[in-house]
Amino acid sequence: WGSCASFVLATPGRCARLPRCISFEEAVTLPIVWVTASYATGDSRIHAGQRAILPSAAGGVGLVSVELLHWLSVRVHASAGRPFKHALLRACGLRYLGSSRSAPALAASAGSLLGHRANAVYNALSDDHIPLPLAELNEAGTFSEIGKLAVWSSARVVAACPAVDYSGVAVDEGCRGCPGWDIAPGAWM
Repeated sequence: WGSCASFVLATPGRCARLPRCISFEEAVTLPIVWVTASYATGDSRIHAGQRAILPSAAGGVGLVSVELLHWLSVRVHASAGRPFKHALLRACGLRYLGSSRSAPALAASAGSLLGHRANAVYNALSDDHIPLPLAELNEAGTFSEIGKLAVWSSARVVAACPAVDYSGVAVDEGCRGCPGWDIAPGAWM
């Protein structure tokens, strides 16, 4: 796990100077955030003109995912809980926003899909909120679980939506003991 080690050897071409505006503690999270978003994007096989749902999109992985999906010309439907987070997401160019504060508000935001279903969900919601983005996913869609707490097991997702392609995305080792993370060792991204 190279970057999670106490010491790492790297060639100068793979290193960058730490900007003064970012702390060491903030900088060390960037590889995990970018790799998580990149893996979920690649795993979803999403492409231009398709739709992706990003619940709780104002976090690190959500913001990086927004950037990657915009680069691919994907329509992003996002949610966030607070008005200042909505403002942040609007500043990132998002037009389709909803609230992730409650199940009814999240269900109401499904209207932004205009009768279509999404091709991918990058899920960061937990427990009782998981069925909402799952229900907005098309049958051949990809459900990437990037959340950490109260996630559904792969068996539960498959039981709810058998045709959905499910993947648990955790590039850090922080979820090995989390309830619901029943992914076999070696199957982790």
